[in-house]
Amino acid sequence: MPAEIESKPNHNNYSHLLFIFGVVLASFLIFSIGPYLKLVEQLGYRIPQGDMVTDYVTALVWAGFLGGCIFFSPIRHKDKHVLLWAWMIKCFMALFVLLFYEAHYPSDAEGYWGSAQNPEGVREILNIDIFSGFFNAGLHTYKMNTLVWYYLQIVPDVIAESYHSLKVTFAMIGLIAMYVFYRASIIITNKENRAFFWVLILFPSLLIWTSRVGKESLMCLGVALFTLGLVGWHYKRKNFFLVLGLIGLVSCTFLRIWVGATIMASLFFYFWIGSKKTFNRLTSTLLIGILLLMTYNLILKKFYIANGVQGIYKKLERVASYNRTGGSTIYQETIVINGATDIVKYAPKGMFTALFRPLPGDVPGPLGALAGMEGFIILFCFFRAAKRTRLRELSHPILVWAVSFILFWALIYGFAMQNFGTAVRWKTQILPIFLGLLFYLGRLRLKEIKLPKS
Repeated sequence: MPAEIESKPNHNNYSHLLFIFGVVLASFLIFSIGPYLKLVEQLGYRIPQGDMVTDYVTALVWAGFLGGCIFFSPIRHKDKHVLLWAWMIKCFMALFVLLFYEAHYPSDAEGYWGSAQNPEGVREILNIDIFSGFFNAGLHTYKMNTLVWYYLQIVPDVIAESYHSLKVTFAMIGLIAMYVFYRASIIITNKENRAFFWVLILFPSLLIWTSRVGKESLMCLGVALFTLGLVGWHYKRKNFFLVLGLIGLVSCTFLRIWVGATIMASLFFYFWIGSKKTFNRLTSTLLIGILLLMTYNLILKKFYIANGVQGIYKKLERVASYNRTGGSTIYQETIVINGATDIVKYAPKGMFTALFRPLPGDVPGPLGALAGMEGFIILFCFFRAAKRTRLRELSHPILVWAVSFILFWALIYGFAMQNFGTAVRWKTQILPIFLGLLFYLGRLRLKEIKLPKS
C-alpha cells in the first residue's frame, strides 16, 4: 500500500521570501529619505552620472532582485539563508561604506563605467577584439572597459545606466566566488565549517575589494572555479569539474596572464605528487611544459620583452622600481636585477611583503591600521600553522598544489608590489586559498585527521 504523502507548506520558503521583502522595504525606508540621498549625491561627485539619486535607487532595486535570485538558485536549501545574510553585508559594504571610500580616493572603477557610457570610449571598445587580448600586446588596459561594456549590453537599460547597480553586480560576483571557495573546502575536508565561510565573507580586504567594480571580484571567481574544479576532479573524477577548472584557468589567464602561468606551474607539482604511474607523470609534465612555453611566449609578446631571459630580467627590474612614491610606498631603494642571483637575493623579501605586509605601523591612518592588523593576523596564523604542521602532512597533492601556487604567486608579485594600497588589493586573488591552507594546517590536532584519499 503506497504511503500517504502529506502536503504541508514549507515555512522556511515563506520566511526567506519575507526576509527578502523586509530587507528591500527597509532599504527603501532608510535609504530613500531626502537627507541620505543628498549625502549619496555629494559623495558621488567623482562618478560621471547626472542623476545620482535615480542611479542609487535603481541599485537598491537591483540588489533586492539579486537577493531573490539566491532564493530561487539551484544551490543547497540550507545554504540559502546564510547566503542571504552574507548578501546583506555585501550590499551594505557596496552601497554605504564604499560611498565614503569613493568620495575620498579616485579609482579605476568610475573609469570602467564612464568609458562604457562615453561615445568616444564605446568606439574605442568596439574597435578592439576582446579575445585578441590573449595574443596582442598593450590591450590589457582595455579588458575591463570591454567586459563592462558587454555586460551593459546584456542587462536592461535602466540597470545599465546605473553605476551603483554595476557595483552591486560585482559584489554578487564576489559573493559567488567566496561561496565556491567554501564548497571546495567542504569537498577537501569532507566537513562543513560555516565559520570558514564567514571568515571569507568578513575578512576586511576580501569584503572591501570584492564589493566594488574591479578585477578583484572576477579574479577571485576565476581562481575559485579553478580550485573547485581541481578539488572536485581529484576526489570525484567527474568531467564536469574538469570543465569548471578549465573555465577558471582561462578566465584568470585572460585577466592576468601571469596568474594563469602560476596556476599551470603549480599543476606540475600536483600531477607529479598525485600520479602514481611514471607514464602519467611524464605525460602531465610534458603537457604542462608545452602550456608554460606557450604562456612564456605570450608574455614576451604582450609586454614587448626582447632578448629572451635578459629581457625578463630588465622587465622585472623596471617593475620592481616602479611607483616608489607616496605615503604607502614599500621600498625606496632602487633594485638592480642582472641575473638569477639577484632574483634569489630579492625573492625572500619580496615574497614576505606580498604575503604578509602591510603590518601594523606600515601605513598611517584608519585604513592603514586595519590593513596592518589583517597582515598581523595572517602572519600569526602562518607561525601557528608552521608550529603545528609536520612535513609529512604536506605530501597530499591538493596541499602541494596550494602551497606551490601561493609561493609562485608571491614570487611574481613580490617584484610588483611597491605600494601597500595595490598590495592589499592584489592579494585578494589568493587570499581565500592562503587562509584556508593556514587554518587547516594550524588546526588543533586532538586526534589524527587525514584528508580523504581521491
